[in-house]
Amino acid sequence: MYKYILIVFVGAIMMMVIPACKKDDKPPAEEQLRISTNAAALNEVPGPATDFNLTVESVMPPAGVRIKVVVRGEIDNLIYYTNPLIESLSKITKIDISNLPKQKICFCSIEVVSKSLSSNFATKDFRVVYK
Repeated sequence: MYKYILIVFVGAIMMMVIPACKKDDKPPAEEQLRISTNAAALNEVPGPATDFNLTVESVMPPAGVRIKVVVRGEIDNLIYYTNPLIESLSKITKIDISNLPKQKICFCSIEVVSKSLSSNFATKDFRVVYK
């Protein structure tokens, strides 16, 4: 009789312990994107084209990122440059911009979006002028 009670007791404990040991199959949450550039707040460039490096400071999302760059005139709000979307798995990406208008301060805005989680994005901006 005691054998049966012991078996039922051990079985009940096992039924509570085993599900608690089950591993969670969810992948870890993506770290919020953090970005930086090597561009100064205001860049004076000698020609209509320039480049800069974009660095993903956070952990790179598993599927990589999409980078969008738009250059607008600060006063006239005209779009002078838009890049084709850049897809990258690299922590550092070189970005070229062109078609800068002469003697107009432009606002360069950068948006980086995770390819695996579209709600995970970061933005950065700076000004550039072709002297």
